Amino acid sequence: MTSILVLACFGCAPILTNPNFNGDKNGVPVKVATVQDTIKSDGATRAHFFYLNKFGTQQILNALNLTVKENYGQGLGVRPYAYRRLVPANRPASIEICAETHNGAPILDLIRKDFKKCESLEFTFKPDEVYIVTGVINEKSASVEINMLEKTK
Repeated sequence: MTSILVLACFGCAPILTNPNFNGDKNGVPVKVATVQDTIKSDGATRAHFFYLNKFGTQQILNALNLTVKENYGQGLGVRPYAYRRLVPANRPASIEICAETHNGAPILDLIRKDFKKCESLEFTFKPDEVYIVTGVINEKSASVEINMLEKTK
C-alpha cells in the first residue's frame, strides 16, 4: 500500500492519506468513503487522539501509531500526524474507534493520568462521504464517536 504526504493545517499536523484504494481482492472497483482521524494537542508533550483502529478484524494505520513512529527518539515533544484513509462503502463493517492520550515520552506516563477508550460497532459507510472520528478526553473520562462530515466530489 503506497501513501503520500499531504500538508494541511488540520490542527497544524501533516495529514497522511491513502488515495490508492483499488477495490476488492479481485480488483473489482468498489464505492468508498473517507475516514479522518482527529487530534487535540494538550501542550508540547501530550496529545489526545481519536482514530479508527480496526476495520473488520484487521488493525489499521491510524494517527496515533503514525505519530508514535514519526516521533520515536525525538525527546519529550509530540508532533502529531493526522491520518485519513479510504474504506469500502455500502456494506456493513465491524469497526473499532478509539480515544487515547499519548505522551511524548514514557516517563510522562508515570506522572499523568491517561485515558484510552475504544468502542466496537457495526457501521455502514455511505459512498463518497467523509467521516470524522472525534471525542472528548478530560480528567475523569473519555468518549469517542464517528460522524459524517461533508460530501466529497
